[in-house]
Amino acid sequence: YLPYGTSLVLGLSALTLTLRAVRLRSDLAAAIGGLAWGLALFARPYDGVLMLAIIAAAVVTNGSRRTIGRVAVMGGLGALLPVTLFLAFNHAVTGDAFQLPFNLLEKADRLGFGARRALPGDAFVDFGPHESVSALGRNLLLVVAWTGGGLFAVATGAWALVRGRLRRAPIVAIVVIWPVGYAFFWGSYLSAFIWDGALFLGPYYYVPLVPAV
Repeated sequence: YLPYGTSLVLGLSALTLTLRAVRLRSDLAAAIGGLAWGLALFARPYDGVLMLAIIAAAVVTNGSRRTIGRVAVMGGLGALLPVTLFLAFNHAVTGDAFQLPFNLLEKADRLGFGARRALPGDAFVDFGPHESVSALGRNLLLVVAWTGGGLFAVATGAWALVRGRLRRAPIVAIVVIWPVGYAFFWGSYLSAFIWDGALFLGPYYYVPLVPAV
């Protein structure tokens, strides 16, 4: 169950609907955005957390304090059901609502630096700051390679952003928060250097950067 595309659609839908709720002061858009985010959290929890940070950064720079509070409440109500199901699923699988089943197979397969491996029979990989930066660099190059237009698209997009022809907050939030978040996930190093999955399947951990570019 690797819903990278589904998680991307849900996350970007949550971002778009929440920003729409801020602009139009729409409770319905905020609630549906919260629902979309809750489903994204269920699909890929870490991606959901990063997307929530992106949504928060974009909303804070686009709305008044009163509007933001209203949108946050309605979005929370919309997310209530999928988040409840997410916690219930965790509890059913692990016995703890706040314990993810992600690393039940291998305890060393987790966030942060240290000795990491995906399966019990694999050799340990010493994942540190050097490996993190190397993985970030290769994945960002792959994002450019897998984006329609390549370097030209990146250059023209950056120019439009600097000239103020694009809404800055959501795009800047994605291109900053996502790579920083995944700098602490050793799977991006595994896919880029050891398994080489990112070379043949694309930079799937960094797929939200593709529409941002």
